[in-house]
Amino acid sequence: EISACLVGSEMCIRDRYIEAHIGEEITVEDVAETVHMSKFYFLRKFKEITGMTVHNFIVNKRIIAACQIMAEGKNITESWQQTGFADYSSFLRNFRKIYGISPKEYRENNRSLIISQ
Repeated sequence: EISACLVGSEMCIRDRYIEAHIGEEITVEDVAETVHMSKFYFLRKFKEITGMTVHNFIVNKRIIAACQIMAEGKNITESWQQTGFADYSSFLRNFRKIYGISPKEYRENNRSLIISQ
C-alpha cells in the first residue's frame, strides 16, 4: 500500500516538483512536504523503493537537464547555471561521476547531435 503510494508520489515529485524547480535549490524537506510525509520517513521509503537517495536522484535529473540544454546549442556555463548547481566545480564533479568524462568532452563527442537539432 505504502509502496504503491510512494511510487505514484515519486512520479508526481519528478514531474511536478523537481523538474519545475530544477534551476533552484531543492531541499528534501520541500520534496517530502509535497507528498505529505516526514523528511525521515520519505528518505527511507524513497531509497527503499528507488534504490537511490533523493539527493542522487535530483543530481541525476540536473545532469540530464544540463545535457538537454547543451543539446539545444547553449554553452556549458548556461547549462550548469540553469540546472541548479551552485558552481561549476560541483557540476563538473557530478558530471564526471555520472558520465566518466567532462562536459566539454561530452559536448565534443555529441557535437553531431547538437548541430543537427
